[in-house]
Amino acid sequence: MLEAYRRWAYLYSKDLQGELRSDKSFVYAPSPNLTKEALLKLGFPADMKFSQDGTRVLGAPIGNDSFKAQFASNKVDAILKDLDVLALMPSFQAQHLIATKSIAHRINHLLRNIPGGEIDLLGDLAFRYDNALLLVPNRICHQISFQALPRLLCSLPQAHGGLGYRTWASTCDSAFLAAYTHIAHTFPSLFPQYKDRYPQAQFITAGTSPVPRQAYFASRALARLRSVSPTAAETIVTPPPSLRELQHNITSNTDSARALLATALCHDIDAPDHPRHAAMYYSNCGDPHTFSSIPIDADTTFTNPDFATIMARRLLIQITPNTREKRRCSCCKITSDTRLEVKKKPISYPALDLYGDHQVLCMTKMKGLRASRWHDPVVRMIHRISKAANIPSSYEPSSYMILSNQRPDVVIHSDPLNGQAIVMDCRTNDPTLAGDCIKCAQTPGAANDEGTRQKNSKWLSATTAQRDTFLPFCIEVGGRISTTSLDFLRNLSFATSNTPSDRAAFLTWALQRIHCTSQRGVAQMIHACPSIRADNHELPFGGLVPLGLPPPPPAFRRPVPCHPPAQPPAWPLAAALALPDPQIPQALPPSPPLSPAFHFPILPAHTYPPPVDPTPDQPFTDPPWSVGPSPTQVDNTIPVMADLPQEPIPALPTRASSHIGATRQNQDQLYFSGPPLGLPPEPGGAVYLHDLP
Repeated sequence: MLEAYRRWAYLYSKDLQGELRSDKSFVYAPSPNLTKEALLKLGFPADMKFSQDGTRVLGAPIGNDSFKAQFASNKVDAILKDLDVLALMPSFQAQHLIATKSIAHRINHLLRNIPGGEIDLLGDLAFRYDNALLLVPNRICHQISFQALPRLLCSLPQAHGGLGYRTWASTCDSAFLAAYTHIAHTFPSLFPQYKDRYPQAQFITAGTSPVPRQAYFASRALARLRSVSPTAAETIVTPPPSLRELQHNITSNTDSARALLATALCHDIDAPDHPRHAAMYYSNCGDPHTFSSIPIDADTTFTNPDFATIMARRLLIQITPNTREKRRCSCCKITSDTRLEVKKKPISYPALDLYGDHQVLCMTKMKGLRASRWHDPVVRMIHRISKAANIPSSYEPSSYMILSNQRPDVVIHSDPLNGQAIVMDCRTNDPTLAGDCIKCAQTPGAANDEGTRQKNSKWLSATTAQRDTFLPFCIEVGGRISTTSLDFLRNLSFATSNTPSDRAAFLTWALQRIHCTSQRGVAQMIHACPSIRADNHELPFGGLVPLGLPPPPPAFRRPVPCHPPAQPPAWPLAAALALPDPQIPQALPPSPPLSPAFHFPILPAHTYPPPVDPTPDQPFTDPPWSVGPSPTQVDNTIPVMADLPQEPIPALPTRASSHIGATRQNQDQLYFSGPPLGLPPEPGGAVYLHDLP
């Protein structure tokens, strides 16, 4: 080992022109005989780090079991911190996407290098990681913890009706077995002399001679996978060259078996005469796109209440809390003690359930509500998708059918030259109806098949008579789309491009928007018709409360002044505004205080004297309406109040000088610039009287 280190230092210095620092090097000596002192005697540098427990190489722990457990614990702690930060995001949809598409994949490389399925070594760590990861859907669905079925559905992929949370328990054995199988097929070709170090895991049995520790753990992982899926060993007989593809094959095999387990759990919970969990689970399996759609526009973005309702129905958990109290529907007033009827015979399942099935049925009975919230948005999305594929189409054309008064939802003009088109009519189906639930729980897509049959009997003869093709577009409440509708979308993708990758991208884009639109409509129907307690004092959450007419507004009353209005002054206004003679003593009485209600008395316009242009030689004559003595002479300056400073003020134009104390014949108010009425002027200030323009 020391010679190899010296050789590497020489090559590093010769070829790379660098210097290998020993203080940054690390020695891992698993043998208990190789201590720090023994390595120093052999010639290792004294500043080189040393460990007998283990080390990290390319992100993988190499060492004893305690070192691997501590390494995995540190890795899990870092992931849990990210999950705590994720809880601060305001959007439930963003929390789910980041948890499933980013954070959950950080543990995959670690599980490929440690035997995560060994409960004795890493059982507590696996339990802590899974609880922290599943806290995200718990928080979204407002649940404290999940039972066996919702917990299993969280870890299943979306194609099997799950959410896609890759937990430790569902990933550890597949990841470790795939990594070991890949090494067992690759390592002997590189180092033939060590081919016995990595025997095939499927050939290791209890009577096999002592095998390496990693091979022993791989055989135990395969045994656990066989207990879930008996055909798991077939996926590693001829493994693909890619480790990622090999792990995907093993996981897909076990996921199919775990999906059968989910179906069995649904039947165990369901009532025999109304198996709604199994019917709803099969409907959810047809929607692998809603929970993987990135919210880039309004079509793929959900509000928090809608997303919480969609996820709760996906996990088959209750939307309404089970308080064991009598409840009733806020729309049709049906109570929870009423039983469903099949062919006018009651069954054991309540008509007002806790999962939102009654709200979908109730909104069907309400005129136009189911169509406006669920049916019509899906139809408009189909029309948009056909437009995006450059296929001419019409949305609800009137008077299109020749032999009937029916109006199709969408008409696809596939062959406009020959006048042929595809007439489409959309139908939304509910597999949890009392009459169809048993059949839908046994056959996936039975509700769509029944909807297709009814649409064909209604439309097929009329469209065939006018040489058109009829296509019913059927979608279930859980998201499953009928086979003919999927074929139609695939044909649209062929019109967009010639390359398989572009066609697959368009098909995914179209399915994401159809599924998101359908799920949003179902959630809005459930929110529009909540179930409430049967007590009279309980009001529907989020509903409108009839409070009657509002009280009339208070009558307006004119405010009464505290003091009576002051009487007009006895002296004439012209005399009050005249410029006093400094040689004549001022014998006028002081002016009374002005009240807020004071205003100058304005006489009618016909009593005003005609305007006269005064000159310095012409005295100012008293107006006809003045009372009291008049000033003997008027200067060319503007008259001011008697109690103001006596400085001369520049005169206004001649036309304005004749209007002091009165206004022009066509005006009835004066404009004052200066302090407000009733307040003393500022020192050195003046009050100007202007007539309005």
